[in-house]
Amino acid sequence: MNGAAIQMQSPEDAAVLAESVSDKQGNADLTVAAGRYLLNVSGRTLSVLEVADDASLTACRVVVPATALMVAGADA
Repeated sequence: MNGAAIQMQSPEDAAVLAESVSDKQGNADLTVAAGRYLLNVSGRTLSVLEVADDASLTACRVVVPATALMVAGADA
């Protein structure tokens, strides 16, 4: 997905804590500290991610569903 907006958001208030835009190959680089995040791609919250301080993720494939997914604690 070229030009997709990738955001790591706070699960408490959806504040943007890290963001990037994907390149022509769909790749984007983000660096985040340990903690819990909402993964948001082009305005859609797709997942809750738990990042450990000793963890490293070098690749992640994101499949964007046709409709938004409910995230625990989110209003319908």
